[in-house]
Amino acid sequence: MATLQTMRLLPVLIACYLCGCAPKQDAPKSCVLITLDTTNPDALDVYGDKRGLTPNLNRLASEGIVFEDARAVAPITIASHASMLTGLYPPRHGVRDNGYMSLPSSAETLAERAKDAGCRTGAFVAAGVLRELYGLNQGFDVYGESPAVSAHRGGVGDRIGTEVSAEAIEWLNGRDGEEPFFLWVHYFDPHAPYEAPAEFLKRAEGKPYLGEVAAMDAAIGPLLDRLRVEPDYEDFCVIVVADHGESGGKHGEASHGLFCYDATLKVPLIVRLPGRARARERSTERVSIVDVFPTALEAMGLSVPESDGLSLVAGDIAANRGVYFESYYGYLNYGWGHLAGWVGPGGKKYIHGPTPELYDTGLDPEETSDLLVRNPFGKYKDSDGSLREGGVVSAAREAMMRIAQAPALERTSTEEGAVSQEGMRGMGYAGSASVSVALPEPASPSTLPAPAENLDEHYAVWSALAQSDRGKVDLAIAGLQQVVAKNPRHSFAHSLLGEMLLEVKKPRKAIAVLSAMIELELDRPGLRRNLALAHAMLGEYKLALEHARAFEEFCPGDPQAAEFRRNIEKRQAELKSQRQGGN
Repeated sequence: MATLQTMRLLPVLIACYLCGCAPKQDAPKSCVLITLDTTNPDALDVYGDKRGLTPNLNRLASEGIVFEDARAVAPITIASHASMLTGLYPPRHGVRDNGYMSLPSSAETLAERAKDAGCRTGAFVAAGVLRELYGLNQGFDVYGESPAVSAHRGGVGDRIGTEVSAEAIEWLNGRDGEEPFFLWVHYFDPHAPYEAPAEFLKRAEGKPYLGEVAAMDAAIGPLLDRLRVEPDYEDFCVIVVADHGESGGKHGEASHGLFCYDATLKVPLIVRLPGRARARERSTERVSIVDVFPTALEAMGLSVPESDGLSLVAGDIAANRGVYFESYYGYLNYGWGHLAGWVGPGGKKYIHGPTPELYDTGLDPEETSDLLVRNPFGKYKDSDGSLREGGVVSAAREAMMRIAQAPALERTSTEEGAVSQEGMRGMGYAGSASVSVALPEPASPSTLPAPAENLDEHYAVWSALAQSDRGKVDLAIAGLQQVVAKNPRHSFAHSLLGEMLLEVKKPRKAIAVLSAMIELELDRPGLRRNLALAHAMLGEYKLALEHARAFEEFCPGDPQAAEFRRNIEKRQAELKSQRQGGN
């Protein structure tokens, strides 16, 4: 009977479809992703700060869920944002450091899925490390970005939060008010150097970092106020999350990027769900910023593909859930061993590197007591000092290996090269890494120097940068020479040294420094460019052209690299013509 009824209804259903009266899928709900660069949870009132510096985020938190055990995937801006927008851990999306690695076009981003569902999409970012050339613009109708570089050598180009909010509000005002949308707004104010306006510095009791956090919250306020006047605001999803924190001197690290301690991995995460579901709830679930992707999609009413993240909408995260993290910053730029790890059941946190570490973050949140050093009753080590198989360490390593073995995003041939010349010169952080370098798997052993044992190199390099900014280039050169003598694989120090030698018109010495990097298989696009400049300064245009062509090969399709090569060719031709004319 049911089959007969269906057959009788079929002509009616077909006619209904043809005349446009077929059932329509519900429109997606709007979603706003607000990302806070370099923001510690305890800098916000809702996580315990008592200074009243973040009233706007407080108000939003009262409408949603506050997650107390959230972690970043890396203390690296672009790596973390790539995970938020794809739901993949860094080994799978392939973006491991700022300045060179772009998100492959094969990624399916949160913005692309929202756009395909009929949403308007807009992004407004505050830091040069998130410029569209790094691939995070995929799926956005509008992508407002900051300057590429800073006035300081090695600094990050950025803009203040009030400017970013104003741009986002202008975009909101210009859209059709009935259209659902996905909006991403990124704030960079708490990132060093800390230059908080006087009024916020005073409110923060003279603490520059907290003053920047207060300034950021004040900038976010007008954006949240604008969202609240939307007629369907009650159905909005709003997610606020940091990409990483700031160490502030803990474990000897002033800023972030070098280590994988919770001082930089623990982040604030606030999720305001449609209908204010679970409002004022505080969750102790173990979560990761990789969960942003599935959470936003489910809250918007869209299908959720398989990813490394879990949706946080229902509040059903298993207690035995583990989360991955890493930092390849030291490996790529300093010649140090890579760091990666896993936080599993009970808050046991394993950090894999040249010197493995294990912490009970529940009992030891500051990570001051390494269980592998204490080795209580031989629980984690055998009598010969090797890590014991079975138990928490083996489980962490196995989880890390599963991530490394999972399918990664594919890159096109043009995406295998460096991102662009713009990403090589003056970009923030070290910015000397090559995207084509083979990376060790997260759980692989390392005999390279341990980051914690070589902090003197890091501070020597940044001291040289500061001296260079003050015009004391000779002192900066002397300091960098000491670093490369100690650590010949320190590619960032080599690159800076070569660049500064060119600056003081010592091209022959620059060639010696930069050529040593090639011999050590540390070839870099910026290195090739500087070698071309050095040989050109000496009138050695044949050699200059060889390096200019190598530079262009690193940057397939980059017009600036092609123009650089053509300029060398032009100068070579002019010199040849002059010599022929002289004869």
